[in-house]
Amino acid sequence: MQFDEAVQYLFGLGHETLTIKLGLRNTELLLQALDNPERTYERVQIAGTNGKGSTAAMLDSICRAAGIRSGLYTSPHLVSITERIRIAGEEITREDFARHATTVRAVAEDLLARKEIEALPTFFEQLTVIALLAFREARVELAILETGLGGRLDSTTAANAAIVGITSIAMDHEDYLGDTLTSIAAEKAATIRPGVTAVIARQDPEALRVLLERCEHVGVRPSLVGNTDSHRANRLNLRGAHQLENASVAIRLAEALRARGFSISDEQIGLGLARVQHPGRLELITSAFLLDGAHNPAGAEALRTYLNEFDHGPLTLVFGAMRDKKLDQIAAVLFPLAHCLILTSIDNPRAASLETLAPLARRFARGRIIESSSSTEAIHTAITETPDNGLICVTGSLYLIGETRPIILQLAEQQTMSTPHNELPKAISSQKVFAGRIFSVTVDTVREGELTYQREVVHHGGSAVIVPAFDDGTVALVRQYRHPAVRYLLEVPAGTLADGERPELGAERELQEELGIVAGRMEKLSEFFVSPGFCEEKMWVYLATELVQGQQRLEDDEVLEVVRLPLAEALEMITSGEIQDAKTIIGLMLAAPKLGAPMLEADYPAV
Repeated sequence: MQFDEAVQYLFGLGHETLTIKLGLRNTELLLQALDNPERTYERVQIAGTNGKGSTAAMLDSICRAAGIRSGLYTSPHLVSITERIRIAGEEITREDFARHATTVRAVAEDLLARKEIEALPTFFEQLTVIALLAFREARVELAILETGLGGRLDSTTAANAAIVGITSIAMDHEDYLGDTLTSIAAEKAATIRPGVTAVIARQDPEALRVLLERCEHVGVRPSLVGNTDSHRANRLNLRGAHQLENASVAIRLAEALRARGFSISDEQIGLGLARVQHPGRLELITSAFLLDGAHNPAGAEALRTYLNEFDHGPLTLVFGAMRDKKLDQIAAVLFPLAHCLILTSIDNPRAASLETLAPLARRFARGRIIESSSSTEAIHTAITETPDNGLICVTGSLYLIGETRPIILQLAEQQTMSTPHNELPKAISSQKVFAGRIFSVTVDTVREGELTYQREVVHHGGSAVIVPAFDDGTVALVRQYRHPAVRYLLEVPAGTLADGERPELGAERELQEELGIVAGRMEKLSEFFVSPGFCEEKMWVYLATELVQGQQRLEDDEVLEVVRLPLAEALEMITSGEIQDAKTIIGLMLAAPKLGAPMLEADYPAV
C-alpha cells in the first residue's frame, strides 16, 4: 500500500474510539506472527487519565538528551497519523509507515483467514503493532508507549513493559472504564504486573488506594511521586503547574531506566525537560493564540488555573468537544472565563453538535455567544471579535486542536512575514514561492496609500551561536567544510533554530549535537539582526560554561573536527586571519571580557 491507501485502510476499520475492542488477544497474535518485535528493546508504558502524553514526551526528550535511541508512540495525532510514531525525535516517514502498515495488514488478514481471530484487528490494535514493528527495524534501544484507553485491556499492554508509569487518574471514558473513580483506577492499575517497576503520580485518595492494593497484590513496591519532586523540574519547557506533576513522573521513570543500566545523568534529565515540546498542550502561538486539548473536567480545571495566572486581555474561547465527555462540568469551569464564547462543530463522528453545546453556553457563559459551523470559520470569527490586546484560546478536544492548529500556524507565519519587525508596510496578500529546510521566501503585495507593489521577504527562523568555555581557559571550536566558501572554516558551534524553538534551547541542542557537551550554565551575550532589507534572520549569542561530556549526535552527512584551544590563541587567530567566520569573531569578542580577557578596539582593527 502507498501512504494514502494505508491511512484510508486503517480509518476504514472504524473510528479508534467508537470501534474499540478492549482485549489483548488480537495484538498478542499479531506480535507473535511478526516474531515479537517488542522483545528487541526495553519498553516503558505510561497510563493515566491526564498527562500521560506529556509525560511520555518528557521522558522521550530526556532519553534523547542522554543519547538513547528511543521510539515514542502516542495518541491521538493532531494533523498526520505519522505524528503517533517517532524515532529518535523524528516522525516516521510516510514510506516507512505505509510499508509497515502493509505488513501488519497482511498478517491480520492471514490470521482472519485461518480463523485464529474472529474479526480484523481494530485501528488502534494494528497501529500499535505498526509502531512496535517500526521500532524494531529502526533498532531503537527503548520504546515509550502511551496507553490509549484504560490499561488492563489496551493494546500497548501487550508489549509487557518492564517499567510502568501512572499519571493523574480522573473521571473520563466512563462508557468503557466504569462510572466510578475506583473502577477507572482499577483499569489503569492492571498495567502493574509482577516484576515491573511502577512509578505512581500523586493521586486522589480513592485512586491511590486502588493502585496500592494492586501493587501489594502483585508484589511490587511502587515509587510514589511526592510533594517535593516538582522542584527538580525548574527548567521545564511546558506551561502549567500540572506539567510539573507530569515532569516528576518522567524524572522517576528516567531514574528507573538508569537503574536498569541506561546512562542518564541528572544534567541530561534537566536538559531533556528544558527541550521538550508537546503541541496542543497549553501551546502559545505568538501572543494571540493559546491551544490546549483539555477534554475532561480535570483538564479544564488545569486550563482555568493557567488562564487565571496568565496575564492576558479579553478572552475569546473557541470551544468544540466530543459528545461523550462531561460537557456540563467542562462548561461550568471554562465558559464563565470568556468575554466571547465561540462554539464550533468538529469533523468527527463523536463530536458534540451545536445544538448540544448551545444550552450549556446559555447556562454558563457570561459574555457573547457565537456559533460557527466549522472550526475554520470559528478561528476567523475569533480574530474578528478579539481586540488587539486579547487572547484566543482554542480548547475542548485534541481533535479540535488538530483541525485548527495548521490554520493558526499559517496565520501566524503570514503575520510574521508581512511585518517582520513592525517596520514594513502591511501586506494585503502573501504568497509563498519557496519553502526550504532553512528558510522560505514569500512575495507580498503591499499597498502604501495609492501605491501598490510587490516585495520578496526571506523568512529565517534565526540561529543560535555558542562559545563553549572550559574551566582551564580553553574554548571549543569546530572545523568543517563550508560549500559556499569552498574551504574549511574554524567556527564556534552554531545552528538554525527549529520552528518555534526558544533560542536558549536551540543553543543547548546544538552544543550537544555538534560537540557532545552539556552546559550547566548558558548565558546570553547578545542578540542582533544578521541581514538588512527584507530578511528576518536574527542571531542569539551564548556563553556556555560548567561543561560536562555528553554524546555527540551528528547528522548523517555532517563531518566536523572538534578543536580545543586557549582563548588567547583563538583571539590571536582573528587578527591573523585564521578565523574568518563572522559569527565566530563576534562570539569570541563578546565572550572574551566575560572570561577575563578584555579586548581593546585597537587590537582588532579589521573588526
